[in-house]
Amino acid sequence: MLYRLLWRLRQQRKLALGGLLLATLLFVLCAASLSALDFASAPVASVICVLLMLPALLVQLLMLWVLAQKP
Repeated sequence: MLYRLLWRLRQQRKLALGGLLLATLLFVLCAASLSALDFASAPVASVICVLLMLPALLVQLLMLWVLAQKP
């Protein structure tokens, strides 16, 4: 299933670019909210931001790898 998704992303580069932009937007929004939060006053929100940033970073790396492949 993952192989089919990667194959589809290689064929439709606009979809991969859209995924990259959405993952980047999520990462930037989480980083901005994390910088505005204080861990002592909002530990749950800080942990949620970090947990959202990790998959966003992995998706960014995956989309960059897909876009770097030759079609």
